[in-house]
Amino acid sequence: MNKPIFYDADCLESFLFVDAGYVLEELFSKIVIPEQVYQEIMNESTPLIVKRNFENLKESFVEIREIYFPSQEYVTYKSIEKGFWSKTGKVCGSGESAAMGLLLVII
Repeated sequence: MNKPIFYDADCLESFLFVDAGYVLEELFSKIVIPEQVYQEIMNESTPLIVKRNFENLKESFVEIREIYFPSQEYVTYKSIEKGFWSKTGKVCGSGESAAMGLLLVII
């Protein structure tokens, strides 16, 4: 496919942990991640192999996108993070909320 895709940390780390970033490169033209996801991946508790494989993948394939206040992406991200979009009020993590916020505004 020649389409970019939005990822959160958990899904992306699954590929990186087993050194399978090449699969993503075969499927997509690029990966877009919010700054929040980048921070999760670079967290000190993230395994070194994940960080190393991310750095290799990041060079030409990963776009890190910031969400600026008071943009529509920011409002959407914060609404998801605080549970305002859920019928049950369930909240999502920062990375997941940011990825969904970027994606929902683009669609």
